[in-house]
Amino acid sequence: MPYLSVNDYFYKYLNVLKLIGLGKWEAKVYLTLVRQGPLKAMELARRSSVPPSRIYSVLKKLEEEGWVIAERNSRPATFKAKPPLEVWKEVSVKVRELLNLSDFLRSLQEAYEISHRSAPLKEPVSLIYGIRNVRYLTLNLIREAKNLVYLACPSAEILNEEILEALSSASKRLGSGNAKLLLSDATDIYSLGKLRGVNIRFRDKLFGFGAVSEKEVVLAVKYSTSILGMYSSSSYFTDIARVYFNYLWKDASIEPFEGRTSDTG
Repeated sequence: MPYLSVNDYFYKYLNVLKLIGLGKWEAKVYLTLVRQGPLKAMELARRSSVPPSRIYSVLKKLEEEGWVIAERNSRPATFKAKPPLEVWKEVSVKVRELLNLSDFLRSLQEAYEISHRSAPLKEPVSLIYGIRNVRYLTLNLIREAKNLVYLACPSAEILNEEILEALSSASKRLGSGNAKLLLSDATDIYSLGKLRGVNIRFRDKLFGFGAVSEKEVVLAVKYSTSILGMYSSSSYFTDIARVYFNYLWKDASIEPFEGRTSDTG
């Protein structure tokens, strides 16, 4: 293996060392100790080209994070590098933790979107992550609808009681025929009886969830173990969504669940 100087090592491995937590000076100090063995602080500063005024703070960080060992039997102390393979064993634990952050980041994304819900969405289409955000935007769509609100739902997963109550209120506010709910025949909603005034029809094999008003649309599908959706206030997408809903509605069955009278809509 050809000999590499400290600078060669530094430039070759700087980006890797940054990814695992070392800055410029820390990288130089550690690589100097790896290549040249134990050194006292001032000699280490000279050989690594780290400013003497910075050397002790750099060594303190490296010692705290397990990269460097300080031998204080004599004064001044001598510093030596911890073996790279031992360091990697500790670092690899952190790397594995980072690789398993997808659930945490998804939850964090949901929290971000909920906390920023008052900010106007500037993009024509915005992605929605998680059922809470789909429910929130659907509820908001229903409450702000002025002319119509249509929902299509293949399962009861998204339609919680708050949405059902808002849909029932919307039917009174919007008038007869302007609040519609399209359900899969397999949908089991125990509180369906609360939807007074809402026109309900049934259709086999609905692909995904959809909610549309005169100015907004929310769509969502199952994605792996989560819910992935989109939101838009673009008239282009809301027009398409209404046309497609009416196409599904036209051929849907008016057969109700057991115990409910037919509502033709």
